[in-house]
Amino acid sequence: MGIEASFPITVQFEDGETQRYESIEDLELNLEDFDSDLDINCQVLDSFGRRVRLKVKLLRLQKLELIDANGLLRLSIGCNLTTLRG
Repeated sequence: MGIEASFPITVQFEDGETQRYESIEDLELNLEDFDSDLDINCQVLDSFGRRVRLKVKLLRLQKLELIDANGLLRLSIGCNLTTLRG
């Protein structure tokens, strides 16, 4: 497997509020419905400051991907997230 997004994940919302999420469970419990592709005025970063594509739908993580500097997908770990749970 390649490079993965590193927790904590930080989301800066449109209103400037910033929230930090420590795990997949934290994202699912606290981001009921969120899509970084649709919420274009939000910024999502991993612990190393790398851009992340994030989608949570109905309290389930659908997508967590690193994005390179050109906006292209570097790694997707959204296929089978149950294997990532501890």
